[in-house]
Amino acid sequence: MKRKYKVGVYAHYDPSSYEEEKHTSLKRQLRTIHSFLDADKDFEVVEEYLDTGDRSSDNEVFEKLLYDIDEYKIDCVVVRSIEVVGRNYQEAVDFLSKYCPFAEVRLIAVN
Repeated sequence: MKRKYKVGVYAHYDPSSYEEEKHTSLKRQLRTIHSFLDADKDFEVVEEYLDTGDRSSDNEVFEKLLYDIDEYKIDCVVVRSIEVVGRNYQEAVDFLSKYCPFAEVRLIAVN
């Protein structure tokens, strides 16, 4: 029997983009991710983490994602593209090369 992954869907809006594109961008990311996930029954979406890029949240959404990984609520993170994982290239590399193997979490970029 195949393992069923407990998935956290993570979508991030880039605040340097135009404000009116925020919801369109998040919807586009979610549509792409769910299209991928719906094609494979080995994934169960547990939660969506929508980071709107607002300064008031100060990366709270990503911290909640990490907390849920640490609490074994999710064991797979699905994103549209790899660059949304960090605020810069180095953060993305650190997450992939250091955190994911340590936490035994799978990261899938569907783009």
